[in-house]
Amino acid sequence: MKRPWLVSMVMWSNCMQYVERAGTSVRQLQDRARVADLDGLLARMKRWGYLTINLDPDDSRAKPPASDWLVHPTAAGRWAQHIWRPLTAEIEHRWEARYGLDPMTELRRSLASLAEQLDAGLPDYLPVVGYGMRTPDQPQHPPEVPAADPALLPQSGLPTLVSRLLLAFTLEFEADGATSLPVSANVLRILGSDEVLVRELPRRSGVSKEAIAVALGFLERGGDALVGPSASTSRAVSARLTAKGQARRDLARDRMADTEARWRSRHGAVRLARVRASLQSLVGAGDASSPLFGALEPPAGGWRAALPRPETLPHAPMVLHRGGFPDGS
Repeated sequence: MKRPWLVSMVMWSNCMQYVERAGTSVRQLQDRARVADLDGLLARMKRWGYLTINLDPDDSRAKPPASDWLVHPTAAGRWAQHIWRPLTAEIEHRWEARYGLDPMTELRRSLASLAEQLDAGLPDYLPVVGYGMRTPDQPQHPPEVPAADPALLPQSGLPTLVSRLLLAFTLEFEADGATSLPVSANVLRILGSDEVLVRELPRRSGVSKEAIAVALGFLERGGDALVGPSASTSRAVSARLTAKGQARRDLARDRMADTEARWRSRHGAVRLARVRASLQSLVGAGDASSPLFGALEPPAGGWRAALPRPETLPHAPMVLHRGGFPDGS
């Protein structure tokens, strides 16, 4: 049997966990996953050998719409599902042992208290970013399609609780169309008028060089950054912000402060402070002293073990079009 290429949390959470062995229609999958660009996800998972998409043999219509086609996991896809299914609970148990049951319980409760106030139609995980590394608009669901039940959120796993908060905040931050949260939090944040070597950006930002390349390309095309030979280091490439890019960076900082202020007003300052405190106990300074670095030790022999050790945590997830590989989170 052909084994799956990689086990990606992005693809499990947004796609494969909803695909039944007996077959799931594309429409059912969209209703369950509630993610943008499902067609793109399905195309990638089909190309990588995780699933098939075929006409329903019981559908007698000459040209059934694509939404009625059936999605089946391949043998490799079923093997991947077998690996994926217990991982969230297993990793949460590890975190309870590593960080303490009481802090993890408080983290879940504080996140759930806020997540219950958000749009019930949000998906359970972050989507793949679109053009400009912006978060795609979420699909609108017809009235007959039930949204996720908010009452289930307190029992949801940590990835769902964190993802719904991050997604809701990101969509509001990006609503004015100025810039994407991942680009502003991870790239604009560490660039200025002085040159920075491009090879240093992954280490300083905590995201992959592939994500940095995409972000810099977008900023350069928009006239926000200059990327070229370094003036101080031979055979090196550097990047710096133009005056327009510096204005974009400053605007993003103001946008962040404004969005946080609206959330405190809308959801309650006490609730937001509780969430921040429970997260801060895990995140710490965000560098190698952070308690979260205990979860970044890669298994021996895995592809991550061959990469340089991270020195800092990213300030926002960057889920790329390659299905979370390489991801910036």
